[in-house]
Amino acid sequence: MKYIVTKHKLLLCIFLFTILLFSACSKKQEKDAVKSITLEENDVSVQDDGAQGDLAEGNGTYDGSDDTAEGDSTYDDPDDIAEGDTYDDSDDIAEGDTYDGSDDIAEGDTYDGSDNTSEGDSTYDGSDDIAEGDTYDGSDDITENSLNQNDEINLDTTPSDKPKEDIQEESDTDSQSTSKKIIAIDAGHQSKGNSDKEPIGPGATTTKAKVSSGTSGVATGVAEYKLNLAISLKLKQELLDRGYEVYMIRETNDVDISNKERADMANQSGADIFLRIHADGSDNQDVNGASTLYPSRDNLYVDYLSDSSIALSKAVIDGICEDTGAKNRGAIARDDMSGINWCTIPVTIVEMGYMSNPKEDELMQTDDYQNKIVIGICDGIEEYYKNLESD
Repeated sequence: MKYIVTKHKLLLCIFLFTILLFSACSKKQEKDAVKSITLEENDVSVQDDGAQGDLAEGNGTYDGSDDTAEGDSTYDDPDDIAEGDTYDDSDDIAEGDTYDGSDDIAEGDTYDGSDNTSEGDSTYDGSDDIAEGDTYDGSDDITENSLNQNDEINLDTTPSDKPKEDIQEESDTDSQSTSKKIIAIDAGHQSKGNSDKEPIGPGATTTKAKVSSGTSGVATGVAEYKLNLAISLKLKQELLDRGYEVYMIRETNDVDISNKERADMANQSGADIFLRIHADGSDNQDVNGASTLYPSRDNLYVDYLSDSSIALSKAVIDGICEDTGAKNRGAIARDDMSGINWCTIPVTIVEMGYMSNPKEDELMQTDDYQNKIVIGICDGIEEYYKNLESD
């Protein structure tokens, strides 16, 4: 009986020992499983931090993108090398390595437009890379510190609704509208004429007096050279107010400039067109009205200027007569005028009215009528340019 009890006790002890051993093994496996899960979670966390394709400076694990930020400790043999890594014969050079003529830049070299990023860039999105300090220009690259490691890049790549050609045309139009035109103005005649002779055109044997003092008002007695300068100065101001640049041949009456010299000055001024301001005269006091003069297509000296000068002359005389109500005598061809024949830019002589006609003489001495003449000339100039650009 005693033997049987002892045997049962022994079996009970073995059973209890087996249970304790199984329990201990189970707890160890559970701890190992928990540790494995923790490590996996940590790995996932590090990889999530590098989800942008690159690692910010100081991250401990490289995620397989093409570039490694300065100070990263792991490198998987792509094209770039983190600072301090050994050069592996790829396209990039670690700090301190000798530059081998490839497309990458050693520390301190100037960025040459290749596909790499100089040391110190903290974020890279897989695009072509910009050297440290470069300004972001809307392309796929990012300047240093422009992107946080957890930020996503959102570049607007929506194409413009307008074709490239339309955009270029708009740019050209803006350039034309804002570029200033230069107008040369000659107030005809001067206080004292110069009767010395000069050729009426390049190579001409025919000569004329260099310059005269002009006519004078039959009713007012005002000298033409004074009227011409008064109108020219007002014309200058109106053109400036409209955004033009103006070159004046003279701004005083006490000058000695021949008609050829006036044309030469206009040619050399950079002006686009040349306006010569005059008043007319006739033995018949009943003659009245305004006109403009231009070189004909048969002009021996400046036939190539005829068409543009006709267009300018017609636009200007129409503007004057519309604003003043004067009789429109039209644009008239003249090939004997020295001040026209020596020109190399489109030119017109403006005959504002007849000083030999008492009524027009008096009108042209009033501020109101002078202002109308000026507005008409300016309106004509703008019409000329408008037609020129539309052609």
